[in-house]
Amino acid sequence: MKKRSTGIIALLIVILCVAGVFVIWHFLAPNFKYVGEDAVARMSAEEKEILEVLETIQSGDGYEEVVAILGTPDRAGGGLRPTWRVSAGNPLSQVAVYFLGGEVQKVRWIKIGDFTWEKNY
Repeated sequence: MKKRSTGIIALLIVILCVAGVFVIWHFLAPNFKYVGEDAVARMSAEEKEILEVLETIQSGDGYEEVVAILGTPDRAGGGLRPTWRVSAGNPLSQVAVYFLGGEVQKVRWIKIGDFTWEKNY
């Protein structure tokens, strides 16, 4: 009897793991469907305005310059990868700015379930 209940628990764990992987894939995979120019083509007018602001970030900008452009980050990220939430109709739309040696290295905007846009410096 104990062996049977252990087998049932193991089967339930496997089913939950498979379901979890499916759910994660279902929500994250579309982020990579539209990138680069395809991402820009999908953007609304409001999102294109946000993109114009993001494109004002220059190579060599430091943390203070980026904060002057985007405002105070929602998460500091230890100063290496602060993030800002940008609404554009989706509360899960987020911009991350990556710093190395105090200077911008990359800007990445992910709108979960829709697109990923990034610029490397």
